[in-house]
Amino acid sequence: MASALEALAANPTAGVPYSVRRGVVVRRLLLQRTRYHVYFSYDEDRDLVSVRAVWHGTRGSGPPLR
Repeated sequence: MASALEALAANPTAGVPYSVRRGVVVRRLLLQRTRYHVYFSYDEDRDLVSVRAVWHGTRGSGPPLR
């Protein structure tokens, strides 16, 4: 997880767009070895990455995002 956070800090537009919540794009980044997904958003104005959820890929549907 630490390496994923470092990667997001270096490239906050990594991953793929997953959905839009309240006008904010939520992206998803797969952690290959663990098969967990990190759901996050990036605020360019504040240069801030917000992790919204960490969810295992075998859970079926994605997490309830707000």
